[in-house]
Amino acid sequence: MYIGLSRSLLAVLGSVVVVGSASYAFLGAASGLPAGTHAGAATVSVSGYTVSNLSYTYDSVNPDDITKVEFTLDNAAAVVHLQLAGGGSWYACSGNAGLTSSATPPDTVWDCDTTSPQATVTSQDEISVVAHS
Repeated sequence: MYIGLSRSLLAVLGSVVVVGSASYAFLGAASGLPAGTHAGAATVSVSGYTVSNLSYTYDSVNPDDITKVEFTLDNAAAVVHLQLAGGGSWYACSGNAGLTSSATPPDTVWDCDTTSPQATVTSQDEISVVAHS
């Protein structure tokens, strides 16, 4: 009787292994990722940018109005925004291709139109630049 029980137990364990392996293979195939792709997560440090050559352009009629801010970043960026007052408006900046071409690589020059809403000297209490590539 002991031998019969061992064969029965062995048969059950073998069935569990076969069914488990088949289930694992099926779930792996049904995970939704196309063949040959990978998924994962990682942490990397962010080094930031250095802002230099900051210059302002003022309105000729009302010198309290800042019409443009121009500066250089020490590396390329895809999106750049500027804020001149804490809690104030953010201004979209655009790359200045002409000045960037004469800058020392990998420096890039950016212009920010600050007329909508109008930035003023009297309201400026900080300068914040947000950039990412």
